[in-house]
Amino acid sequence: MNESLDTALLKKLWRDKVKNEEASEAFWDGQAEHFASFTTRGRELQDSLALRMIDGRGMVFPGCKALDVGCGAGRYAFALSERGAYVHGTDFSSKMIEAARQKRCPGTGFSVDNWKTLDLDKKGWKGAFDLVLANMTPAVSSAESFLKLSEASRRWCIMTKGIWHSDPVGENLQERLGRPVRGNRGARDMTMAYAFQLLWLKGYLPRLEYSETSWQNQLDLDDAVENYTLRMSVSEDLSDADKNKIVTVLKEMAVNGVINEEVQITSIALMWRVDKQTG
Repeated sequence: MNESLDTALLKKLWRDKVKNEEASEAFWDGQAEHFASFTTRGRELQDSLALRMIDGRGMVFPGCKALDVGCGAGRYAFALSERGAYVHGTDFSSKMIEAARQKRCPGTGFSVDNWKTLDLDKKGWKGAFDLVLANMTPAVSSAESFLKLSEASRRWCIMTKGIWHSDPVGENLQERLGRPVRGNRGARDMTMAYAFQLLWLKGYLPRLEYSETSWQNQLDLDDAVENYTLRMSVSEDLSDADKNKIVTVLKEMAVNGVINEEVQITSIALMWRVDKQTG
């Protein structure tokens, strides 16, 4: 099987699984205030696998240009600008971009775009960036949207994903609704396998690194119901009975009207240089 057939197969296997774009956008819009509360010097950034790789290999330097795909409220864009880069952040959530712009951070710019359908030529972004970062974002959800990262870069690319996570609240909901529990090993590890293979076939020399993190969060019951309903609606059609079941289960799990989330996640970072190939 030659390279073109291998690549075609990977494109067929790695397709966007989002069924409800409106629910996805509403979910991330609803997360904007929470994301905007993060600082550029929080523990998560200190432990960030992506930033560790960026700093360790000198990917960012004064005057360079970086693109943050699925930038959210701009936390990583701000961190890169502190390192001397001019950073453009893009996200399909208008609320996230609004939150990022309110920070008024020098050396940053933001725009509302859907990476899946964005035309790099029309934006003037083809080969325009020294670093293209896609950090823990649903914006890269298919082979086509992944390959676009390389097309926008003239040097470095990094993509990070969660490949294993423990989320007792979400897992309990999935089980009670009769869905497959997506805790230990799901589709995300195959996503990174597909990505590595695509890069390898194109002659790049991709590298992988891993990290483990955890965090705790509290949600008011009403916010939790909205959050988990939208989250599950992104990839499947929920019936009225499903939605009522979500309310029932979360009420049972709530303590004094609050849902306590304790999440553990194993992340993987894939990095490569578009200006260095094996031929």
